[in-house]
Amino acid sequence: MVLVTRGSGIDPDRLGCMIHATLFSSRDDADADSWETQSRAFAREARQVATGVLLGEDAATVEAILMEARHHLACLIPKDRRIVIHADRGGITADFMPD
Repeated sequence: MVLVTRGSGIDPDRLGCMIHATLFSSRDDADADSWETQSRAFAREARQVATGVLLGEDAATVEAILMEARHHLACLIPKDRRIVIHADRGGITADFMPD
């Protein structure tokens, strides 16, 4: 069991690691995927839950978006370029930032 409150001095990374170490079990979903894939997915979800508990749901939503962007988008951006992304429920736009 992991007990924590806002203002306790623990950060979302540490709490996420504690949640993962305490609650992750690959046997609960053994037919779904490899241990590594299950562990990574659980760790991402634990980090998002930790962020929600410690910093609020808005921060958890932003954290989830940033994790997905790092995982799926960062490798698509050329090394010497930067992009800006605007997103809402109606769509997503992306443009290169001026040099």
